Amino acid sequence: MKRILCYVASFILLMAAYSCTNNTEVGNSLSETTVKVVVDSSFTITGESQPIPRVKARTVTQLLGAIEADNYGSLSSEVVSEMMPSGELNLENVDESMVDEVRLLMFVRAGEGFTGDSIVPMRMTVYNLIKELPDPIYSDFDPAGYYDSSNPLASATYTASDMDKSTEDRQSHFLSYFDQTTYNYMYYEIREARVKLPLSVGQTIVRKYKESPELFKDLDNFRKFFPGFYIKNSFGSGRVMSFNDTELEIKFHRKYKTDFGTDTIVVDSVSCMASTPEMLSNNIINMQVSEKLKQRIASGEALLVAPQGYQVDVRLPLSEIIAKYNLGANDMKVVNQVRFEIPVEEIENIYGLTPPANVLMVRSSEKDAFFNEHKLADGCRSYVGTYDEDNKKYVFSEIRSYLIEVLDSEDGLTPEDEMVSIIPVDITQEQVSSSYSYYYGTSSSNILTKVAPAVSKPSMARLLLDKAKIVLSFTDRIARED
Repeated sequence: MKRILCYVASFILLMAAYSCTNNTEVGNSLSETTVKVVVDSSFTITGESQPIPRVKARTVTQLLGAIEADNYGSLSSEVVSEMMPSGELNLENVDESMVDEVRLLMFVRAGEGFTGDSIVPMRMTVYNLIKELPDPIYSDFDPAGYYDSSNPLASATYTASDMDKSTEDRQSHFLSYFDQTTYNYMYYEIREARVKLPLSVGQTIVRKYKESPELFKDLDNFRKFFPGFYIKNSFGSGRVMSFNDTELEIKFHRKYKTDFGTDTIVVDSVSCMASTPEMLSNNIINMQVSEKLKQRIASGEALLVAPQGYQVDVRLPLSEIIAKYNLGANDMKVVNQVRFEIPVEEIENIYGLTPPANVLMVRSSEKDAFFNEHKLADGCRSYVGTYDEDNKKYVFSEIRSYLIEVLDSEDGLTPEDEMVSIIPVDITQEQVSSSYSYYYGTSSSNILTKVAPAVSKPSMARLLLDKAKIVLSFTDRIARED
């Protein structure tokens, strides 16, 4: 019996081998067509750097400081910012006479939020804004007339280090959050800059809250009462810091009656306002690109520089791609994939500046509307590419929809369709979790919620357009000739 089974198995393998070696056309026995997959990456990419004169970046990231680097240029940044009030303040048994200290606290993640020397002492000066900020607001905003230069609130020296902090403060700088991907608490370290403000600032806020608590829930009227802060770098160079959270803290004492009828005093504090995405915050940027970079651009190199430096305008060879696609045209072609890869060369510098973490690819004719209207990359007319540090390139993995839209357009291909801008951007993502099984398993994904011109940190890179490639893959169903 075993011998008969072996003969049957051998016969099946022999027939399978015969079938594989003689059927050279895919689907021969099933249809009247031959399927051929075509992959082509022979297209030439060209482009050039274009200056970014100003940016509109409604962001909570507050860039403060100044640096100068031979292969980069000089960058300085100041901040104007509205503040979001806390709708509810626990000020029971507190009046303005009980305010003990008022501080402006600016936070940044340790090791991530600065460029330059972490321990060089620098000084910031804080002013009250005296009228509401304009909307829209841009990085070339002139704060003159929006603050009283003769009346600063306070100044403070700060670093990006904890060397000048107490042990208690250092321990308080370790925070945690729950990671829904790993189901563990993750810890991270923060740094802060502190500015001690006059008691009158806190006293005014406490008094106003006691008189009109509804004001702190009405943003339009709150802006009139408290337009915000202007923060400038008033001393030092060698570091810029990207603060991602700014709060106004009031410390106070209050009296309570104990159960025994005696008075007791409790020391407490409240964060009464903070910078948030809902409120206007603007970095006033002065960027002077170095002559060395300008010479490289003049010689034809495609350089990205941020913030407010250079973008790269690229011509996508859509006419050549479409011609290749239409070669031997028939009605049975299907575009499988269009992938755009741009190799990157890092530019040597003393501050360790790296290529922008994210870039936006958008039609050049639509870039202003994209930012002015707070659009998101839609995977059709605009795309976000993330820097691949290991392979040193940007990859737009799927721009198939871009080509399909052109192919389907009644107007056909236009010059505007071929011109796109590669722009350094900052992106914001939110982690969204959902249940997917009977046993309450969950999955999480990151959802893009904001794309804005890059202001979070200095960066630069050279795009090697002569080595860039567009990989076109399509299926060509060719009718058989009997």
